[in-house]
Amino acid sequence: MTGSKDSTAKLWTASGKELLSFKGHLGSVNTVAFSPDGKFILTGSQDKTAKLWDRSGKAIGECRGHTGEITSVDLSSDNRVGGDYILTGSRDKTAKLWDITGTEMKTFGGHSDVVTSVTFWSDTTEKYILTGSRDNTAKLWDIAGNEIRRFKGNESRVTAIAISPPGGDNFFVTGCFDGIVELWDITGKKMQTCRGHSRIVNAVAFLSSSGGSFIFSGSEDNTTKVWSTTSGKELATLIAIDSSDWAVTTPSGLFDASPDAMKLMYYTAGLEVIDLQQLKERYYEPDLLAKLLGIAGGGLRPVQELNNLALFPNIAKAGIKDDRLRVQLEERNGGIGKVLLLLNDNIELDTNVNPNFKTEFEIDLKRFAGYFFPDSLNRLSLRAYNREGWLKGPAHFLDYRPADAQDKGMNDLSTPPSRIKISQELDQLHLYAVIVGTSNYRGSQLNLKYPDKDAVAFAEALRLTGTLLFGKNVDIKLLTTNAEPWPRKAEIARALQEVAAQAKPADILLVYLSGHGITYPPASEKGQFYYLTTDILGDKLDDPATLQAQAIGQDTLQEWIRQVKARKRILILDACNSGRVVEALEPGAKSLNSDQRRALERMKDRSGMFVLAGSAADKASYEASRYGHGLLTYSLINNMPLVAAANKHFIEVDKLFSNVREEVPRLARGIGKVQDPELIGAEGYAIGLINDTTRIAIPEEKPVFVKTVFMNSQKNKDVLYLSAAVNDYLDQRACEYNPDIAYWAVDKVPGDHYYIGGQYQQNGKAVNGKATLYRVEKELATFPFSGDENVLGRMVEDIVVDVFEYLNKH
Repeated sequence: MTGSKDSTAKLWTASGKELLSFKGHLGSVNTVAFSPDGKFILTGSQDKTAKLWDRSGKAIGECRGHTGEITSVDLSSDNRVGGDYILTGSRDKTAKLWDITGTEMKTFGGHSDVVTSVTFWSDTTEKYILTGSRDNTAKLWDIAGNEIRRFKGNESRVTAIAISPPGGDNFFVTGCFDGIVELWDITGKKMQTCRGHSRIVNAVAFLSSSGGSFIFSGSEDNTTKVWSTTSGKELATLIAIDSSDWAVTTPSGLFDASPDAMKLMYYTAGLEVIDLQQLKERYYEPDLLAKLLGIAGGGLRPVQELNNLALFPNIAKAGIKDDRLRVQLEERNGGIGKVLLLLNDNIELDTNVNPNFKTEFEIDLKRFAGYFFPDSLNRLSLRAYNREGWLKGPAHFLDYRPADAQDKGMNDLSTPPSRIKISQELDQLHLYAVIVGTSNYRGSQLNLKYPDKDAVAFAEALRLTGTLLFGKNVDIKLLTTNAEPWPRKAEIARALQEVAAQAKPADILLVYLSGHGITYPPASEKGQFYYLTTDILGDKLDDPATLQAQAIGQDTLQEWIRQVKARKRILILDACNSGRVVEALEPGAKSLNSDQRRALERMKDRSGMFVLAGSAADKASYEASRYGHGLLTYSLINNMPLVAAANKHFIEVDKLFSNVREEVPRLARGIGKVQDPELIGAEGYAIGLINDTTRIAIPEEKPVFVKTVFMNSQKNKDVLYLSAAVNDYLDQRACEYNPDIAYWAVDKVPGDHYYIGGQYQQNGKAVNGKATLYRVEKELATFPFSGDENVLGRMVEDIVVDVFEYLNKH
């Protein structure tokens, strides 16, 4: 709910959609409040009135009696003291208590300046009123109008008040004109003084979460700050840059920000201007606010405070002659570290072209000849790091054309690097893909249902649509645990090496990895993403030697990809965080955790990859699909025709990934789970084509069965374990390579689903009973069954055969 100087109040959804406009005041709406049950809305105005509204926008009451404009309002509902109340504060230096009809009950007239904030406060037996004023005081009153206690803090006007919501806390917080925030207990003892705002504090609030109790304060210095209630220390600053861009920072220097905000914000050290991209490797912390509040797991990484920066060396001179790049560095207080050489500022050609850490050095660019276009300019960049290796300098750009191309007359320097002229025709371009699915692991507790199927289905769709665009120039290397060779580390390396031996700069590389993934070490700036290969046992995932041997680390993958000369690079990562050991390493993971996000951002910055990461929250959400596939792969295949239809038959990769990012959360909600894919980087080009005759095999939605319940009516329990036997049968059927059902080992699910229930009796070894098929809560059909308790499997098969015969007919 918001109030405005246009004399209206508006009700909005959390996503920003306007629901209603409340019209009736004759001046600015200064303050708004909801009733505790959310059914009523109270507004206070410059016109000296407060109005009560229902949720339809109808005015149902008015409080008229103040001689000055209303500055603050509150609504209460408490049957212990006689029902509902309205509380108002005003520029006339008073607060007033009203009943719900708008009848004035009491005036609180003890302040000597504007009453800026009012709120109700209750203990176990009584209701009280708390007021704050520009006379530098807050006052506690009983419901009869008697002043019980006076709170006087710093010599500044009180501008905002909030009561701690947990029962029994007996704390409140005040915001002041001089930017100070103070925490009090109800006896009048000042508990904390929070200093950090540079201008008036207009709003304060408490928040309690699994991470503790916090104070939020909003100020005219354009920031919101988060404070610890126990220490009074500033924990974070929230900055709203505009309607969609934001940043969060901590005193230690950790930050999180929207992508566009990172482009707009800078850090200054004296006269040195440093953009946030330069600080990412140490101080970027995705989900920073959620981790700080205990909403996201993992905790905050300990980092050295961001002050007295050890600055990177300046690149004083850099020039190219005869295919040799000569560089001169100017050392500063941070010393000389590695120097990266990049193509287009995001494809790493070499991790360190200055291995001896000299102030002057040369680079032979012929080493990288295969990466360059000979008939147009190539954009190179250098980035110098400090000695510690975490703070990098700004990109130093150079335009380069190989000398032999100039000798051959290819010397048109008017072609800018941002609009590269590709010498190869379309029929010479290649699409290379390495597609990996790992369903089976040496540690069987990690086994998954869908990665093999996902990899095969995606490879088939990519081959079909890619061939229509690139003709015979489509090279797809598919590795799954369903066929030899299995996707061991050496096999995946070999597949990328084969691509590296063939790919040219204008080609496209797509890497697809489906299976398990973790980030290790957790909560560390050095944390790497690891894709677990089929050889992993799963009992030593915190052992670096095990990960080195049986998983593919991010640095290793980047090194393999570095050898591939294709400039257009795509990584699709569908790796769930599941299994006992994985969950122990990354507890409470929801989609990408902050360690994974940070690691994949680093991969994008170093390898030029456009990343779609669809990490499922856990094994259950990854496996619970209505489509016989993981949600990410299903959505990729499902959206290929939709994107092609909207883009003149072309499957543009950025549009495909955007569609997937929007669809997967909706599909996940349909199975009662959370999965939010991430897009890291963005680039628009076609990876396939669909014409009017193309037919992609889109997986069909399958009927979902949940856990079966059978009971022996004579003993009121399932003595034969018939339920477990039927569930095992359904699970095996759902695990077939092309299943006709999905089975979820849960009792209840949202949305459409089936379940089988029934009762049976025993007479000796003879069993007789009835099975009933339900669709959600509706009974569809009942099937009699009988058999011998020693031949349980035959009885189970009879039950399931009858069920599916019925479904096939209906």
